[in-house]
Amino acid sequence: MSKARIIADYAGTGADTDLATQDELDAVSTVANAAAPKANPDFTGTVDLTGTTVSLDDDEISLDKVNGGTLGTGTIGGSSVVNTSGAITTTGAFTSVGIDDNADATAITINANEQVLIKQTAGVTGYTGYGAGLHVQGDTTSSSYAVPFVIKSADHDKAIIDVWEARDSDNNAEFHVRNPDDGANRFVVTTSNGNATINTGNLVIGTSGKGIDFSATSDATGKTSELLDDYEEGTWSPRWYGAGDGTTTFTDKGRYTKIGNMVYCELDLANGSSFNSGYSGALFIDGLPFTGGTTTSHIGVGSQPYFYPASNWLASNEAGLVFMKQSGTDVITVRVADVAGDTDTSFMTSRINGATGVYFGVTFSYFT
Repeated sequence: MSKARIIADYAGTGADTDLATQDELDAVSTVANAAAPKANPDFTGTVDLTGTTVSLDDDEISLDKVNGGTLGTGTIGGSSVVNTSGAITTTGAFTSVGIDDNADATAITINANEQVLIKQTAGVTGYTGYGAGLHVQGDTTSSSYAVPFVIKSADHDKAIIDVWEARDSDNNAEFHVRNPDDGANRFVVTTSNGNATINTGNLVIGTSGKGIDFSATSDATGKTSELLDDYEEGTWSPRWYGAGDGTTTFTDKGRYTKIGNMVYCELDLANGSSFNSGYSGALFIDGLPFTGGTTTSHIGVGSQPYFYPASNWLASNEAGLVFMKQSGTDVITVRVADVAGDTDTSFMTSRINGATGVYFGVTFSYFT
């Protein structure tokens, strides 16, 4: 046993301690103070908790012992950590480096499912059990619109995305994607009529084979597809050639529009076009913008063409020209129908060999 303990024990008996030195009496006081429990200790001045962890059990600190019942204007600073198994409640504003709370009512709730609820305490009806992590409710003070959701970038003052509901209708809500420079709508989805509106720009189909699906419409018995997956328009350069020899290409004298698997073509030779010399054999036209579909017979149909001068194209015993799209190619066969309409023969290139001042026009359609 230490000398200090011996002296302390001796002092507890009421024995004379005058024989002890001052240092020995100080040691006795230190041991006694350390061993004695202190109820409701009073602290004055500053308690430095920097770099320490303070653990507070429920009701461990009574506020009537801290600054007259309240935590004062001082701070627990530095790298201090306060751990408590109870709730921390403040009736005033709470401010930290990342949070500035000036609300006068509950603005954010984190429920037992770890969902974040903004301006509500129960979550959106029907979604609390589906893992929706963020539930947002709009302000109730606006006279015209409720706008629960707005997103903007750090570089612009205008919104990029917002959702609002008109207060004069229960089913008139809109989703907006906006230009951040001026706030103008670029894309709008309206719930009242179900429409999606693109105010500027285009609807771009980013994957080949995808498009607009019309499967909600009624179907014919022979239906094979209800997907509109292609649209295109442009020009093509028809090349007129003879089976034996001779060729003339009319650059960009054809136009086309493709809708789905149907191609609509126009061939227009105007302003007195001319054909080269040296033609022989039957007449064919190629250079169509798309290869036709493959079938066991010719596919496609051409309208009755306009042509001038007539003497280059038809004889008196001939009824008209026939244009047939060859299967699986980009070639048109040109033929001549007789007056009776029961036979047709090849259109021979000798009729147009070296011809000048020619006008010709025809439309033609075929499947790809």
